[in-house]
Amino acid sequence: TCTGSLSKNQRAGQLLGQGKSVLDIRAELKTMPEGINTAQSLAVLMEREKLSFPIIMATQRFIAGACSLEQFFKSVLSIRAVS
Repeated sequence: TCTGSLSKNQRAGQLLGQGKSVLDIRAELKTMPEGINTAQSLAVLMEREKLSFPIIMATQRFIAGACSLEQFFKSVLSIRAVS
């Protein structure tokens, strides 16, 4: 359903890409898509357990408005694989 036209997660991603805040998205969709809630929950868990998942943290920073879309992509594209 994430690619369907009725997907709240897809619509939230589109709105984030247009510069809308999480509060704007909640107001427009009348609910918070589970993907946003999951990213927030994962960030809290990773901090508590001292885990490092850079893509998830970059996603959460973007969702929270702590970085621009350009900064998000630069951050994600600079992540090096760990072997």
